[in-house]
Amino acid sequence: MRPTWVTKPKPMAWPERVELLLAGRHTSQVGIAVLLLSLGTGIVYATGGTAYAYPYLMLIPVLLAAAWYGLAGGLVSALAASIAMALMPLDVANGVEQHYTNYMLRIALYLLLGGIAGWLFQSRRQAFLDHRDIARTDLH
Repeated sequence: MRPTWVTKPKPMAWPERVELLLAGRHTSQVGIAVLLLSLGTGIVYATGGTAYAYPYLMLIPVLLAAAWYGLAGGLVSALAASIAMALMPLDVANGVEQHYTNYMLRIALYLLLGGIAGWLFQSRRQAFLDHRDIARTDLH
């Protein structure tokens, strides 16, 4: 027999579950990364294409995703940024498309930077956890 103070949790309806999901930290972070990738793509297009320095703006969401999700986040966001930039023309006004070596090199560099940043953030997080565990260990 159950004590009277123990109550069974009330089952949640699907709208409440969706609301909890949408309020989550990961949903916000993914939304911010997608928003920044979209804004970066729009800015690169509006400023004339990939011939100018604006494709470097795409590194901001790559580095944020690497900080939030480690190696996997850095690589996934770098791949999304590089695909967006590969589809972008070199010169929007004249309709000049990029040469394949241009976007292949950009894909490689975005993936390299996203991978290195993700690995560094992941290593930093793991070192913090290791140090925290050592500090909490009682040797007696």
